Amino acid sequence: MLVEPEKLFVPECSSASNVVWVRNVTQLVGVELTARYDPNIVQVIDADRTQPGVQVRVEGAFSSGSIIQNEVNTQTGSIQFAAILLQGQVNGETSLFVVDWQAQNRGSTELAFERVILVNAAGQPIDHFDQNGFIETPGCSQIP
Repeated sequence: MLVEPEKLFVPECSSASNVVWVRNVTQLVGVELTARYDPNIVQVIDADRTQPGVQVRVEGAFSSGSIIQNEVNTQTGSIQFAAILLQGQVNGETSLFVVDWQAQNRGSTELAFERVILVNAAGQPIDHFDQNGFIETPGCSQIP
């Protein structure tokens, strides 16, 4: 599990995006994760305003799967995502979702994976390495 770009700069009073990827997997059919960030530094821009709450933008193989959870807690800085593929499996890599960030206050924060579970077609966990992302911004004196 990794974040690209690993180091992201969000310009003053602007937005920028990270992509969360899973790489080097065999027979991946399910994913569940929790990631954390400092909500005082950046905030997630809602990817689906037709749904209640705030969500990240689903991509890759899981965009046609069953999304079990896609929730952002903007107060605590928590992203919770869970999905399963209804058909097929991932061998190699796929993007999972995009996080669109809005600058808030000057500073930096990690996009840190707190809990990640990857499951293969046999229902067994897949070993993986997590690489956190890093976000920096000069902030915004006029937060939208």
